[in-house]
Amino acid sequence: MKDKFILIAYKPNSSDYCMGCHMASYGSDFIFEEYQDVESLAQKLADIDEWYLEDGEDGFEPPYIIYNGETIIKLGCFQFYEPEDMSDWPKYEIALKVYDEKKGLYDSIMKRKAEIIEERKLLREENAKKKKEQDEKDEIAKKEQNKIKKEKKEREKLKKLAEKYPEELK
Repeated sequence: MKDKFILIAYKPNSSDYCMGCHMASYGSDFIFEEYQDVESLAQKLADIDEWYLEDGEDGFEPPYIIYNGETIIKLGCFQFYEPEDMSDWPKYEIALKVYDEKKGLYDSIMKRKAEIIEERKLLREENAKKKKEQDEKDEIAKKEQNKIKKEKKEREKLKKLAEKYPEELK
């Protein structure tokens, strides 16, 4: 059976208040998507973590991952039952085994998500550095052009003065 992940994430409505005054309202969002591999799921989880929020806006609640239709993982906590009596112990052992298997999967998803976020951060920093360097080069070129224009205007002015007052140059 091919792996199948379903991601369910919800961002509730929220409002921003400052000293009792309503400043803004923010709408909800709902994500219900299917993924075939850990990489694409981790990409989406990174997108959710990096979701742009206004000041005072509530973010997403911890998302759920359904893996192959069996186990529901709410990120940050695994849910399974504890046995009420010894007759439930075999089910409990199975639940623990599934938990351990899914925990490894969960850990690999979270590790990949963290790597993606770090890669994106480094890329943003690199792009900001390149933009700053380009802006500095553009500023230097602009100053040079302005210097050339100013010099040209001064030469034109001097030429006009020389034409107007030729006897002053001798």
